[in-house]
Amino acid sequence: MKKLCLSFLKRESGVTMVETAMILPWLFIIILGISEITFYLLSRNVVHYAAFMAARSALVNQEKTLSEINFPFGDDSFKSKKIAEATAEKIIFESLPWENKRIKVQNSENPLSRSYFDNTDENGAVRLKLATNDGKIEAEVLYCFPIHFNLQTLFLSAKYKTFCSSVTSSDGTSTYSGIPIIEKVALQKNL
Repeated sequence: MKKLCLSFLKRESGVTMVETAMILPWLFIIILGISEITFYLLSRNVVHYAAFMAARSALVNQEKTLSEINFPFGDDSFKSKKIAEATAEKIIFESLPWENKRIKVQNSENPLSRSYFDNTDENGAVRLKLATNDGKIEAEVLYCFPIHFNLQTLFLSAKYKTFCSSVTSSDGTSTYSGIPIIEKVALQKNL
């Protein structure tokens, strides 16, 4: 009887290891999915704030570029950006930790002398559309959210693949496909 009980106990110890091996990959995927959704929600909040500030900046500065206001930092390609676009990029790149690589400090003695690396064409991570209608300024900011843990099948549907299909990465050496986050804000001009 004792031998029968001992042999039964030996067989049970392997079952626990098999069950753990079956559950751990799923648990790992769930944890990564939860963190990816958390990053996505953080990005949505930041993009909404960036759209608001871009609309506010466009309301105050109209269509002016950084060079028109004698912005002292950055190269000519950076200074050719509209103030509203630079405002949206600043907020997004400084608020999201994975985008901090896009910040370039121009003068090491003055850490506030910053410019931001992003393509100005359709491959940029931040894209801004401004429209003026009936005394309103509408700002639409599109941010291409990178998928951090390579879980594209969970997040990326076929209808959004064309918006953010070949975005230049923050280090400028590669491209990625991402999820578009689009926020619109309209502000009324006070007369």
